[in-house]
Amino acid sequence: NVNNDQALMGALRSPMFTLSDETIIRLKSLGESIWAGLCQADKLSLSEVEIAVCQKAKTIIERLLFTKGLLPVVEIMKELLVATEYPQILLTQFMGIRKHANVQKFVDFATNFSTREYHTLNDFIKYVEILIDQAKEGEAEVDSEKGETVKIMTIHKAKGLEFPIVF
Repeated sequence: NVNNDQALMGALRSPMFTLSDETIIRLKSLGESIWAGLCQADKLSLSEVEIAVCQKAKTIIERLLFTKGLLPVVEIMKELLVATEYPQILLTQFMGIRKHANVQKFVDFATNFSTREYHTLNDFIKYVEILIDQAKEGEAEVDSEKGETVKIMTIHKAKGLEFPIVF
């Protein structure tokens, strides 16, 4: 929803698009919404890099808006991830493997959701919001959790688990 400034700001500030707070504020000052500002970004005196990022974001979002009623949720998600190179960017960050695994888990979740029957993007978002409210999903497991690694946790969290060596 391009009229949801809070969600759009989150996406634009994220590693998907990397716009600065200052640029987003300036976009908002151009129109009624951040989206309206993004559509007129060339009117601002931004750097060439910022203008390119704004144009890329606008192009990607417009393409996704066009496909949202035509493609299953998981296909829209995959298209976004490929267009923004988000999974690769996550791997360069602190705890990147965990973040990448969480994105993959979310894609798998969307795949399972889409295979049951046809659902709209709004149906999927509502379903995810319910799961978040109920705190039903945890983080994805990464390979290091299965191997011979050191695990640091509270006594409370370790309750009921068995380890060969404990300090």
